Amino acid sequence: AEQGELPAESHARWTEVEKQFNELSPVAEKMQRRCDARSELEKLKEELRALLPPCSPEECMKKAQELVDGQVSGFESVQEILSKALDLEATATYGVKMAEKVRELLLRLAKARSCFEALRPQLEPLVRQLDHRAAASEAERHRQRQAEEEAKEREAQEAARKPLEELLSDNQRKMDAQRAMEEAARLKREEELRQEQEKEAARLAVEDALLRMEKESDVKISKLGANAACAEALSSMLAASMGVYRGIIEGLENMVTSIAAEPADVRLRLIRIRNEGFQERLGRQPGVWLFLRALGFQAMSREDLPTDMVAMLNLSSSPPQERFLLLQEPDMMNAYEEWTQWHKRLLTVGHFLQELGKLTFQRIAHLGRRGDDVAASEVLSAKELLSGWENAISS
Repeated sequence: AEQGELPAESHARWTEVEKQFNELSPVAEKMQRRCDARSELEKLKEELRALLPPCSPEECMKKAQELVDGQVSGFESVQEILSKALDLEATATYGVKMAEKVRELLLRLAKARSCFEALRPQLEPLVRQLDHRAAASEAERHRQRQAEEEAKEREAQEAARKPLEELLSDNQRKMDAQRAMEEAARLKREEELRQEQEKEAARLAVEDALLRMEKESDVKISKLGANAACAEALSSMLAASMGVYRGIIEGLENMVTSIAAEPADVRLRLIRIRNEGFQERLGRQPGVWLFLRALGFQAMSREDLPTDMVAMLNLSSSPPQERFLLLQEPDMMNAYEEWTQWHKRLLTVGHFLQELGKLTFQRIAHLGRRGDDVAASEVLSAKELLSGWENAISS
């Protein structure tokens, strides 16, 4: 720092010390009052001890109170001193030793304050000088900020006066972008509509195919009978490869044996035709539809299903025209003989399908994975299949 100037750091420390002294003043005064009250209280205790029988300083006020309460002779002089002592006791919150320590602390504070005040005449002019410089510096910074703000405002005004052509060009680009977005949205809607139409056409095609299969299967069942229609269906399945054929037989076996094991469970006896899992494994395969119809499954729409069944299976939200295959269970209580024949037929068909699966596996096991690609008709002849079926059904 230059001669006669106060460094900025010293100025900050001076200001902080002055602030702390100002904050400590009321606290120090309060502490001083408590120390003075303790000194005065101790003097009163000594006066009480002089008027009382021998007792310690700690007991003197208690003894004095007992004397006053008992109105022993001469209690008036004791009462006046005791009253002053009791008033001081509420203020004299410091003990004797604590009061001594506080007095030492206050003495040190007073000395420090005295040193501070002694330096004030020399330092205050320097402090004021630094304050003036700080104020001038702040004024300069304010002037610079104001100049910067004015420069920014001029720049903003200049930017606002850009050529009109640029604004029109920007608006044109936005309009072009908006038209492009609208065109893309239109094309997207058209594509979505086309896809919906294709889905609807595919659904209608499936519905037509199902109706044709229902009619064809009804004709064959009416002409051949249920068991012979099952046999023809099993024969037509031989047109598939061995891998597909075995998948059909396994799927039908699982379905029939499950129903036979739990005939009262309607969930096993109801097939959702549009279910992709069913369609992929069984529904689209040759002969399956005829086999299921000949087994007793009836094609029905959702609105034709029993109301309690629809509610139990939570099918209320499906379209009313959605198609299902339902295998009705005869009433075991009122038509026991009919139910017995129905159940026996399921057990027989399930056992036959199980044995058929074992037979086909045995005949291609030596081929490994290549066996799945062999035509089913090369592994099992229709004649052999029909013979096995007739033997199983007639037994």
